Amino acid sequence: MHAATMKRKAGPNTIKINDFFKPVASSSQPTEIVGEADAQVTNPSPVNASDQDMPDVVTVAEQAEVITTPYQRDPGKRCQIWELPPDKQDDARHFYISKGAYQPELKEYPFDEKSKHRRRFQKDWYTNFWWLEYSTHNDSAYCLPCFLFSKKPVGRCGSDTFSVKGFRNWKKVNDGKVCAFLTHVGGPDSAHNYSARCYEDLKTSMAHIDNVMEKRNEKVATAARLRLKTTIDAMRWLIFQACSFRSHDESAGSKNQGNF
Repeated sequence: MHAATMKRKAGPNTIKINDFFKPVASSSQPTEIVGEADAQVTNPSPVNASDQDMPDVVTVAEQAEVITTPYQRDPGKRCQIWELPPDKQDDARHFYISKGAYQPELKEYPFDEKSKHRRRFQKDWYTNFWWLEYSTHNDSAYCLPCFLFSKKPVGRCGSDTFSVKGFRNWKKVNDGKVCAFLTHVGGPDSAHNYSARCYEDLKTSMAHIDNVMEKRNEKVATAARLRLKTTIDAMRWLIFQACSFRSHDESAGSKNQGNF
């Protein structure tokens, strides 16, 4: 029985798979196909060296972006306010005001090796000048209000010392009336005092524009509620007394414009 079945399968009318598909050996260019396949396996496409290094470059760029965030506390590392987009400047000001001046207290501050007299920053200066900041990055002093509210430097000598470059000429600090810190503060109309007033205004919650608008909106809402309550009371009284709301003449010159 098995032998008869095998003969029927091998008969002349039996349809074979070769009638539909050609074997690989009958293709016109078998060697080229095999060669291409072997070439893909044995000779992989070369990878550009720059592509291999790309993840490292991206990682370094991401780390650098995190390190140089606009909200860096150290004044020697942080980005200037006027360099930020306009919609980010107020957020940065709120951040730095909430944190206060950056005043690290070290056991020993580094000496100024370039000066003949070995002088260095003193942490006692924080007590006399609340706005004073110190950068451990470049051993320099800065002014927080001037950093927050000063405009882009116009090139005038010394205008950006306490906001951009940093001050480190310690010899001129305790120098009587010509003390560098007192000179920076200046008179009532100085740039520093203007920045200090802006700092205090923004720090005081009652001076914030948001709170002022909220207070005004609350006053308007209170007045609207009073008008609505008075209107409802008048309508209830007229309905209870069965009185008409309107009259025949409600013009401005009428002596009787109606009960309502």
